[in-house]
Amino acid sequence: MKIAVYIILMMNFSLLHAGLFDSAVEAYNNEDLKKAYQLWEKSANDGNAIAMYNLGVMDFNIQGISSALDLPAQWFEKSSKQGFSLAYVELGLLYETGMGVDKDHKKAFEMFSIAAEENQPLGQNKLGEYYENINIEKSILWYEKSAKQGNIASANSLGLIYENLEQWEKAVFWYKKAVAHDLESLLPAKKKNFLNDGKTLNNLRGAGWWVDTSIDEALLTAQFNLARFYDHTQSEYNNREKARYWYEKSALQGYDVAQYNLAYLYTTDDGGAQDYKKAKYWYEKSAKQNNYSAMYNLAYLYSNGFGMPRNAIEAINWYKKVRGDSQFLSYEKIAIIYYEGSGIKQSNKNALFWFLKSAEKGLLYSQIYAADLYQDKNLDTFSYEHSFYWFLKAAKRDNAYAQNRLAMMIYYGKGVDENREEAKKWFEKAVENGSKEAIENIKKYYN
Repeated sequence: MKIAVYIILMMNFSLLHAGLFDSAVEAYNNEDLKKAYQLWEKSANDGNAIAMYNLGVMDFNIQGISSALDLPAQWFEKSSKQGFSLAYVELGLLYETGMGVDKDHKKAFEMFSIAAEENQPLGQNKLGEYYENINIEKSILWYEKSAKQGNIASANSLGLIYENLEQWEKAVFWYKKAVAHDLESLLPAKKKNFLNDGKTLNNLRGAGWWVDTSIDEALLTAQFNLARFYDHTQSEYNNREKARYWYEKSALQGYDVAQYNLAYLYTTDDGGAQDYKKAKYWYEKSAKQNNYSAMYNLAYLYSNGFGMPRNAIEAINWYKKVRGDSQFLSYEKIAIIYYEGSGIKQSNKNALFWFLKSAEKGLLYSQIYAADLYQDKNLDTFSYEHSFYWFLKAAKRDNAYAQNRLAMMIYYGKGVDENREEAKKWFEKAVENGSKEAIENIKKYYN
C-alpha cells in the first residue's frame, strides 16, 4: 500500500533543542512555513534527525526554500544516517518511484530492508509487498512482524493472502486484526501536534494512519475486505448480515466501493434486509464519488420506481453520466425508456438516437431495435438499407429474430437485391437457433 509522506511533530530530541523544535512546530501549525523551515534547519544543523526528516517532507511537499526534486532525498539520507529508521522508508519510496532520484528498485529494497531490520513496521510492510509475488513465505513473515506492531495494511494483506490460499480461519483472523482499531478513539491522537514520549505518532504512522486526512485508507480497506469476504466466500464464513455491518463501517468513512456493495445488498433479499430506500441512499453516496456502477444502479432504481416514485428524467440523467464498461448499456437503457414511454413522452426518434450509440459499440439488442426503428415510416430516418445493415450485424451473431427478419428483407428485396435462395439460408439459420416464426415462413414460402 502506498504510504503518504507527512510531517512528524515529535519531541524525540535532547532538551537543548526542545525550545527550538517547539517553535518550529508552532510556526508550522500557524502556516508560517518559512519560519518553520528555518527553525528546523537550525535544529537539523545541530544534528536533530527528526528535524532533518521534517525538512525532507517540507521539500517533498514544496513547502521549503526550493522546489528542487533532489532535496527530500538529501534530507532523508541525513536523517537515516542519524539512526531515524522511518527516513529509510521514505528513501525507499523515493527510489521506488524515481522521485528526485533515479528509479532503483534494488536500492529501494535495500532501504526498506534496513528499516525492517530496525523493526520499523512500514519497512516490514514494504518487504512483505516486495516478497509477495516471489516468495510467499517471506512475505508472510514480514507482514506478520509488521502486523504484530499494529500495522493495519499488513494485517489486511495477510487476510488477502490466506483468503487466496483458501485458509479461511487464518484469513478471518488477520482481517479481524486489521479492523480491530477503533477509529474514534484514535482520531484525537491523530490531531495532536506532538507527544512527550516521541513515539506515539510514529507508531500511528506505522499502523497505517495519516495525520493529514480524516479517512484512513488502510482501515477502510480492511473493513471492506472483511465485508467482501463474508459476502462472497463459499466457506462456512459466508454471512450477509456481517457483510452489511463491515461494508457500512467502510462506507461511513467514504469508501465508494463499500457504499456500492452495501447498496447492492439492500436491493436483494440476501440476509433478509431488502430496503430500496437505503439502497438509494448508498448508491447516491457512491455515485457522487463517480462510481459508475452506482450511477447505473441508481438510474435503474429511478427508472423502475424502487424505493421512490418512478422518475424517468432522473434515471436518464444518471444513465448519461455512466462511463466505463456500463456506458453503452446505459445508453441502451435510455433508449428503452424513450421507446416504452416509461414515465416520459414516448419517442421513437429519441429511442433510435440512443440505440444507435450502443449498437455502434456492439450491443446486440440495440442493433436489433435500431434495425426495427429504421423501418418506422413516421420517422424521417426511415431506411430499409440501414435496417438491413443492423439486422445483418445481429444475424451474424446468431440471433434468431434478426436472422428471420433479415431473411424476409432478402426475400422481398428490401434494402438489398432480392435473392430467395439466400433468404432461405437465413431462414434455416433462424430455425437452427430456435425461431418458430422462421419455421412457418419456410413452410409458407418454400413448400
